[in-house]
Amino acid sequence: MSTRANVDIIAPGAGGMQAFGSVASRLMQNDFNINALRTNDVLRKDEWSQLDNTLIDVARKRLVAVQELQSRGLTYNIGNGLGTTILEWEQVSDMDAADVSMSGVTEGERDILDFTLQSMPLPIIHKDFSINIRKLEASRTTGQPLDTAQAEMAMRLVMEQTESMVFAGHATRAGANQIYGLTTEPNRNTGTTTNNWDSSATGADYLTDVLAAQGQLQTDHMYGPYGIFTTQLAFARMQNDYVTGYPKTILSRLLELDGVEFIKPSRDLAADTFVLVQLTNDVIDEVVGLQPTVVSWETQGGMTMNFKVMSIMIPRVRSTKSNQSGVSHRTA
Repeated sequence: MSTRANVDIIAPGAGGMQAFGSVASRLMQNDFNINALRTNDVLRKDEWSQLDNTLIDVARKRLVAVQELQSRGLTYNIGNGLGTTILEWEQVSDMDAADVSMSGVTEGERDILDFTLQSMPLPIIHKDFSINIRKLEASRTTGQPLDTAQAEMAMRLVMEQTESMVFAGHATRAGANQIYGLTTEPNRNTGTTTNNWDSSATGADYLTDVLAAQGQLQTDHMYGPYGIFTTQLAFARMQNDYVTGYPKTILSRLLELDGVEFIKPSRDLAADTFVLVQLTNDVIDEVVGLQPTVVSWETQGGMTMNFKVMSIMIPRVRSTKSNQSGVSHRTA
């Protein structure tokens, strides 16, 4: 039994670009339109709908941080994500303060902005599964719904990787540049928690630590709005009273802080860790080259239906040219 993967290629050739393989050929013939791999030749309309609904349901449960960014418009959409392998942008220096004079005609100091080109790779996050044509036809014959267990597992793995990258980034590189997350961006602010957030911190400890994190960001001229991501254990403890007899929980007390818009738990943070982030697109956005989708193609003479859950959704965590950051990452 062969364990080698089949790889379709699009490469320069005589007379221009040439496609090798059925998947590559169909994409190239359709100007890289992903819907060319979602035809009724493979699945019927209701079967595609069943897979899409499963994908949406899994995404809703798994993409906590990504959905928060998207709901606030912190996205950067790329028209042809499949044809874009590297994202480039310019990092701009600051200017000196404005001049003040009575006449307004005094010649001021002329500043020149300094631009530095930044980049990061745009890999495809994907997971494959397959369905034997006999099982597919059997489900059609008996009128039973398509078994989506494999699809759901593949979708979950893609969603979990997409979510994890918001915090940890990924080692994939484009030259010297790589994908950074909220806990790996080199210029992020860092610090320690007063007491263990997962087991022993009091309401006052939580408040002290969040205020310290806000102070770090404001020193870097990052004044909000803010979001807080914490561990699931810490989030559960935040349901307790701020102090005995106080009519509010720790969570509600922290949400009263100026500029704090949400506190969300994440399974992707290390123990006793939280992140305070300014919710503006000069600090973080989600680069979207391809929304999570399912594509398919046939092999083995049409006896095997191959499926790929794939997306191009990559976090871009940024700091200023003077290394100021809108992220505070605090640990034990």
